[in-house]
Amino acid sequence: RRLESSSEKPEFVQTDVAPGDNKALLTLSDGSSIVLSDAGMGEIAKQALVRVEKDEDGQLVYAPTENYKFSAENLKKEYNTVATPKSGQYQVLLPDGTKVRLNSMSSLRFPVTFDPVERKVQLSGEAYFEVAGAMSAGHRIPFRVVSNGQVIEVTGTKFNVNTFSDDSYIKTTLLEGGVKVREQSTGNSVQLKPGEQSLVRMNAPARGVSGRKDIISVRKADVEGDLAWTNGYFHFKDTDLKEVMQQLIRWYDIEVEYIGNISSERFNGYVSRKVSLSNVLAILQHGSEVRFELTDKGKVKIFSSNVEISSNTEASH
Repeated sequence: RRLESSSEKPEFVQTDVAPGDNKALLTLSDGSSIVLSDAGMGEIAKQALVRVEKDEDGQLVYAPTENYKFSAENLKKEYNTVATPKSGQYQVLLPDGTKVRLNSMSSLRFPVTFDPVERKVQLSGEAYFEVAGAMSAGHRIPFRVVSNGQVIEVTGTKFNVNTFSDDSYIKTTLLEGGVKVREQSTGNSVQLKPGEQSLVRMNAPARGVSGRKDIISVRKADVEGDLAWTNGYFHFKDTDLKEVMQQLIRWYDIEVEYIGNISSERFNGYVSRKVSLSNVLAILQHGSEVRFELTDKGKVKIFSSNVEISSNTEASH
């Protein structure tokens, strides 16, 4: 069923929930924190040889000073962390020019100054990267993304990494350039080409364990769908109800309760992330066997077709 706009509203809607927005917490190297949605435009901190600024678009920018360079002196690193809550997202420009966009419930830990050996960051959750090339003494400085037992090695490229723990795989989708994806515990690796996606099984066995060729694999990617969140859309492709609701939980900061058997329906299509929750539920409900009840406490009750909704719950239209 193609998801389209619908005038049919979920029953018993007593309130609504706004979509997520640019929200994140910046933790500096000394442990102090800054709520970025509360910070004003301009310089908000200084870290090592870098000015930390919030630009007019709300992006967090690490602007190198004149003395910044890829130097062995940077081997003693100071780290910062940007973490997004439920219903939050944020974009960061690292000092080497790399752009990172964090989805909700995600975090990025990175050194304020990169050294000439490698540029290494740690990711939890989901993020889209546009990695800038960097040179030192005539050599390319590799960029590595470490996440949940997986390492991505790149020299300059665009890719998306999804490491949410409610999925059994880490998914890396390559848009441009080339990356090598390595599973840390076994050492198994694959080289991706543009338009491909790697899947690394979480909780892989230790190195030397035989019979586990499925730990890492490659398939053709649905690039447009995998990057839909960066363009303001949910993308569902043969997605079951539980996974659909997990995405809504992360973006709208809600609780979900299933009443009766969970529907086996699967959903296909695009839905805007910029509309209120009731609109998304209306689209999902249209032509579906499930019904939704949205309470005033940010909780969604999901009823299967064989469960009657309580008649003593007052409906609001």
